[in-house]
Amino acid sequence: MLLLGIAAYLSHQELRKSKFDMLNITIPLARLIVFSTCIFDEITQFFEPYRSADITDLAAHILGIIVFTRSAEKFLESVHE
Repeated sequence: MLLLGIAAYLSHQELRKSKFDMLNITIPLARLIVFSTCIFDEITQFFEPYRSADITDLAAHILGIIVFTRSAEKFLESVHE
């Protein structure tokens, strides 16, 4: 949760809050990139004999990505005020 959260936070700051519109839903681009990496990681763990894909691990990653991206948005808003 922490590692991917930090990646989402730093990416969101670096991408300057870039957004991606899909089906009338606006998603921060950093969140989408880090989430895609997270999904890829869980899929590869499913096929590794000594690793296991876990839904709680995926949920923790998603929670970290959301929380840290939102905190990056709040930080950037406070800096620009």
